Amino acid sequence: MKGTIFAVALNHRSQLDAWREA
Repeated sequence: MKGTIFAVALNHRSQLDAWREA
């Protein structure tokens, strides 16, 4: 379960970075 939460958090952060670059 921890792995899944980490993956979701990492994906969320990637989306934030994408918004910043956009």
